[in-house]
Amino acid sequence: MSDVVKIYKENGIGFLALNRPDKLNALNKDIFDGIAKGVKEFDKDNDVSVVVIYGEGRAFCAGLDFKDFLGRFRPENFKSTEDLYNAVYEYVVFMQDSFSVIENSKKVYIAAINGFCVGGGLDLAATCDIRVASRDAVFSIMETQVGVIDDLGALQRLPRIIGEGHTKYLAFTSDKISSDEAYRMGLIEKITETKEELLLLAKKIAQNISSKRKKAVFGTKIALHHLREHTVAESLLFTAKSNADLFDPQLLMENFLKNIGKK
Repeated sequence: MSDVVKIYKENGIGFLALNRPDKLNALNKDIFDGIAKGVKEFDKDNDVSVVVIYGEGRAFCAGLDFKDFLGRFRPENFKSTEDLYNAVYEYVVFMQDSFSVIENSKKVYIAAINGFCVGGGLDLAATCDIRVASRDAVFSIMETQVGVIDDLGALQRLPRIIGEGHTKYLAFTSDKISSDEAYRMGLIEKITETKEELLLLAKKIAQNISSKRKKAVFGTKIALHHLREHTVAESLLFTAKSNADLFDPQLLMENFLKNIGKK
């Protein structure tokens, strides 16, 4: 695997940088492998509670590298249509899993988006917990224009973020939307004017979250995800049990006096 994904940390904040700027960070197998590797590394790093994902150069991610993808599945290289079908299916599952590790991680992931965030790029952003963008960002679920179904997570995750109606509009039309429209939809949380300001904002948010008790942040992410597949009543009980496990009266009083009691 080459260095198409840079994995590093600064002051307790992790960074995953897509690093194919000449290809607008289009997704190939090395990038999928690099993302999965980076997430696993940060999952084992107790000093990191927040990871920022961004793209080097002019784009966050311009989607799947179709030249690379189609080159893997030339019909003449397979003995039968069934073999081709199975190979495509297995590779799509591999790509899905490379993104799902972000959602399943206990760390908080922030997508810092500039330029194109389309196709697989939007799938990647949708796996993150928080999304911020610069003014030049452009968003699109472009798969129907290509003639396929988005299969890397946007159809499953965006309805929870922006609602089913907005998701259907984007998925059916393949329209490109601006950062302002994405903000109005609730797809992104904040907008900056430049990429430089974008990365500073992402770091600021990451530092804010990192200053909190790690177990409380992790538990909050798990509780939010627990609600997706359980009733409100079940999720309330789950959160009560989680907080009981976290209970430390001395630490709670110290944090209260430090952060709230003096205000």
